[in-house]
Amino acid sequence: MKTTNLLRITMKNKLIIICLLSAFLLQNVTAFSQKRKAKSKSTTKSKPVAKKAKKEQKSKSKKNNKTATVRETPSEVKISTDTLKPSVVNITSSYKPTLKSAAKVNFTATSSVIDTNRFSLGYSIPAQNLFFSYQPVPIKPISLVNDSVLVWQNTKYIKLGYGNFKTPFVEAAFSFGHPNSKVYSINANFVQSTGNIAFQEFTKASIGAQAQINSLRTTSLLGIRYNLANQNRYGINGGLFNAADLDNNFNTIELFGNIQNKVANEKGITYNPTLKLSLFSDNKSGNELNAYVHAPIKKQLNANWNLQLGLLVDVASFSNTLSQKNSTSIVAVQPNVQYKSRAFDVKAGLHPTWSNGTFGLLPNIFVETNVLSDKFSFFAGWNANYLKNSYQTLASTNPFIVQPNTLENTKLSEQFVGFKSSLSKHISFNMQVGLQNYTNMVLFVNDTTTFKTQNFGVLYEPTLSALQIKGEINYTLQDKLSIAIAAKIMQVTKQEVFAKAFGFMPLEISGMARYKLFKDVHLKTDVFFFGGSPYRTKTLQAERLNAALDLNIGAEFAVLNKLNVWLQVNNLLNNRYQRWHQYDVLSLNLVGGVKFMF
Repeated sequence: MKTTNLLRITMKNKLIIICLLSAFLLQNVTAFSQKRKAKSKSTTKSKPVAKKAKKEQKSKSKKNNKTATVRETPSEVKISTDTLKPSVVNITSSYKPTLKSAAKVNFTATSSVIDTNRFSLGYSIPAQNLFFSYQPVPIKPISLVNDSVLVWQNTKYIKLGYGNFKTPFVEAAFSFGHPNSKVYSINANFVQSTGNIAFQEFTKASIGAQAQINSLRTTSLLGIRYNLANQNRYGINGGLFNAADLDNNFNTIELFGNIQNKVANEKGITYNPTLKLSLFSDNKSGNELNAYVHAPIKKQLNANWNLQLGLLVDVASFSNTLSQKNSTSIVAVQPNVQYKSRAFDVKAGLHPTWSNGTFGLLPNIFVETNVLSDKFSFFAGWNANYLKNSYQTLASTNPFIVQPNTLENTKLSEQFVGFKSSLSKHISFNMQVGLQNYTNMVLFVNDTTTFKTQNFGVLYEPTLSALQIKGEINYTLQDKLSIAIAAKIMQVTKQEVFAKAFGFMPLEISGMARYKLFKDVHLKTDVFFFGGSPYRTKTLQAERLNAALDLNIGAEFAVLNKLNVWLQVNNLLNNRYQRWHQYDVLSLNLVGGVKFMF
């Protein structure tokens, strides 16, 4: 019985030992397989391995194998543990995605804060100064830059009046079209007077029409004009005459045209050619054809430099009562170089010029600078040019001349210095001093023949030099008040043939004022002072006329929406003076009337 129990116990122990051995072998096999997998992964990630590292791994594996074999002895059995740490995932909480709560913006209605601060705003308004040139300059049409919001209104008016000395007065102007495309205008005037002196009467009338065509790049002008001037040579000194003996009736028909580009073209060139053709005639079969062509062009090189080139042709052909022909001509090429900056304006050129076939090289130099002061500009120059003396220009200067026998051009060379300034927004002035040298200077003298002293003839002084001082001052207050005063003094310093510069005015002072008293009331005044020009007597003696003062005033005011009343008073001081020897001017002359606008 005991023997059977002992055997059962022994068998039970054997079974336990077998189970332990099988578990031990199974665990070693699992560990070995895991090591091989880990080794294979490391070799796939990094293929190039150093030989020394491989040898160290082989030696380590051999040692491990030896220790494993030692541990597997049946005398001492020990279960080996896995050196790899198991992957552990700690779950702290389950994930549930949620959105962050948004805060709602609440608007509270409140009244705006009233700003009680006052800002001082300063406006810089440029001075509206007008510069009046004492010597007449040609009027050059320019394009009008219109505001897009401005509606241009066509202007039409008729001005009628009458005054003492049997003086009817008519003036009218009409315009049609739009300034952006085409503008057509017609103007006319007529005035006539008969003085207290025998044959002291004159008639002046004119009518003209013109068309101005505007495009995006150019502006062109084309027109025609007719002028009539009837003036008797009433300065008689004894003798019996009729009106036909003393008539000086002049008629002028003129065609004119102009074209210019508003801005420079792609080559930086601007041009402005002008053409004038006129037919001048008198009541004694005298006819003259005048042609004037001026074609200037300018090329802008950069912001400061530009080149200028011009061609001038001015000719006249005159046929007198006896069908004798006389002509005069001026042809000039006008190259210039100009430098203009903020501080300097320099213009220089030499103009090859032919006057009646005689060649001359005329200088054209002008320098202006304001380096010393921003308010003052100083200038100096040396200019020379030819003045054409045609029958038309001579008659416009002295309407009491007879037909000239010869026509000669006058050469004028001048060296001058001066300055100009704008003292304030309202006052501006300029002054100039120059030396003038004339060649073939025109002199007007009375005929020395008995009963013909009222006739003026033309003489030419070969050489005449004079010192000229001239200046002007202007005051402008917006569009309410405008005042201008100009003066010119000419002192002859040298004369070659004749004793005096006959008909040459040594002193001239002129002034004007325009004042807008109210919105519909305008006042104006003009004043002239003459120093008295020298003249030649019948005995070839030189004398001088008395000085003279002529004051004119005028006014115009509105009585209805499109009806104005106007008044003009000439020679207010009733002075009896002479501009030309033997010719008294009209005394106090008053003319008034109405002006219709529609």
